[in-house]
Amino acid sequence: MNNKAMTFIHSVADADTLFQNSDQNLTIIYKHSPICDLSAMAIDEVYAFVESLPDTMSIHQVDVISDRTASQRIEALSGIRHESPQILFIQNGKCVYHANHRKIRNAELVQNFKTWATV
Repeated sequence: MNNKAMTFIHSVADADTLFQNSDQNLTIIYKHSPICDLSAMAIDEVYAFVESLPDTMSIHQVDVISDRTASQRIEALSGIRHESPQILFIQNGKCVYHANHRKIRNAELVQNFKTWATV
């Protein structure tokens, strides 16, 4: 996996910045739990998706355990009830696509990226 394609959200300020900047670019957020078996499976799908992204795109990951307040802020800003694993596509401050649990699949992520991305 290309390390520059995955960044980490650690704070409420990080989450706020991502939502503020989503008017310029599609913002992709992946919510991961390091103690969840479903997250362990979903992360492989997310890594495959990352490989298909243009070099100018990245996915922003939040650990829902260690960075709980950031995860809660993402829920509040997106209006999407928290689940993990969960992936959200944010554009102009609004969630335009999301998937949870076993619905996180590389092929669907690629298809929705093509629908929403303007890069």
